[in-house]
Amino acid sequence: MPRKFLVFTGPKGSGKTTLIRTLLGIEAKTDEPSYYHSYSIGDDVYVVEIAGKPEALRLVQTVASRWEIDTALLVLDASSTISPREAFEYVRPVRHARRFAVILNKAETVSPQTRKTAEVMAHELKAATFTVSCKTGEGLPELSSWLRESIPVEAPKRAGGVIVPALLRPLEEIARDASLGLTDDELKILSLVDGRRDVKEISRLLAQPPFLVLVKLRKLKAKGLVDLKLVI
Repeated sequence: MPRKFLVFTGPKGSGKTTLIRTLLGIEAKTDEPSYYHSYSIGDDVYVVEIAGKPEALRLVQTVASRWEIDTALLVLDASSTISPREAFEYVRPVRHARRFAVILNKAETVSPQTRKTAEVMAHELKAATFTVSCKTGEGLPELSSWLRESIPVEAPKRAGGVIVPALLRPLEEIARDASLGLTDDELKILSLVDGRRDVKEISRLLAQPPFLVLVKLRKLKAKGLVDLKLVI
C-alpha cells in the first residue's frame, strides 16, 4: 500500500502548526522546520508541514514530487496582505495533490486583500475554502468533515504522542472560584481531567470532536487550571 500524504503549506506564521495540533490532536513540533516535519497518523498515512521559507520550498519541491499527496492545504494568515502571486509559490511543491483546500486561518481578523487572494487561489486550484479559528473553533468542524472524506483525521497513531491534561488546582477549589467565569461546559471538561485520560478519551465521553475539546483545554491552560502533557 503506497503512503498517503496530507500536506500543510503556507507562509511562516500562518498558523500551520497550531492548526495541525488542534485539528488532528497530535503534539506537533513548535520549531520552524528546516524543510518539513512529518507525522504518522495512521497506516501509511502521514501529515507533513512544509517550512514557510522560500529557500525551503525550492528544495522540498523535488522531494514532494515523489509523495502521493491526497490532500494539500494552503494555510494563509487571514490578517495578512499576501498576494495571489506570493501565495502560489507555496503551492508549487504540492501542485500534483489530488485535492486542495485554501484555509483562511486566524479568522478573528480577515483582511480584504487576503480574502481576495483566497478566492483567486481557490478558483485556480479548484479548491474548497474554509475560514477557521483555532481560538474559537470556528470552521473547524466543517474542515474536519471535509478531511475525513479521505484522511482518518480522528484516529492518529501515537507516534507523534497524545495529549493528556492534568489539573493544576483541586476541582472543588476551581468550582468555587467565581472570578474564573467558567462555563458549565468547561467545568464538565475539568471534571473528566484525571491525569490519565487523553484528549481523545475525554472528547468521546463528552461526545464532542477532539479538536474542539483541545481548543477549550488550551483556554483552561491559559487560565492556569490545567497542564497539557505529551505522552509518547
